[in-house]
Amino acid sequence: MDAIPFFMGKQVFETGEIVLPAGEGRASFLPREEMAEAAVNVLISKGNEGKPYNISNIYSYDYMEISVHFLIYPAKKFLIIRFR
Repeated sequence: MDAIPFFMGKQVFETGEIVLPAGEGRASFLPREEMAEAAVNVLISKGNEGKPYNISNIYSYDYMEISVHFLIYPAKKFLIIRFR
């Protein structure tokens, strides 16, 4: 989740332009704090040596789904720009 401004543009609230860089691509965002908590739990528990772990969200979002959440700000109009 922390990476969403990086992909959509840091200026999203100033310009109102939501840039969708991945076309129809999807990503399974997860907050850094949750990934860090999972990593710490693996590191401090026994029996994890040499085991691979996939730390990600179980749901993949597309950028259009994320962009819809910006529409809750009625004082600002947003323009969604989709790159293909």
